[in-house]
Amino acid sequence: MSSPSVSILMPVRNAANTLRETLESIQSQTLIDFELIAVNDGSDDDTSNILHTYSTNDKRIKAVDIVNGGIIKALKHGLALCQNNFVARMDADDLITTAFLLFLGILWQ
Repeated sequence: MSSPSVSILMPVRNAANTLRETLESIQSQTLIDFELIAVNDGSDDDTSNILHTYSTNDKRIKAVDIVNGGIIKALKHGLALCQNNFVARMDADDLITTAFLLFLGILWQ
């Protein structure tokens, strides 16, 4: 299997209130060749369930659960899983326009 055009790295902690909208903005990208590495940093709300539901329905989304260790630990863990050298960093409350990844791809060329 070839690597995706871009990896999106998103550490997540107790973000159940904003996570669905963020994931939907990522799924709506015009550039469809991406992977999302979403690292759940020991959330105690519904974050893990939301991530795993989305990852079951969209193979571009990889949900990873780790014991709470802070954002740096979550980022390092997720970065090790990214399959591409081009990594876009997002938070669980970020919303992006549909052409965001396509625009980044043009900038990286």
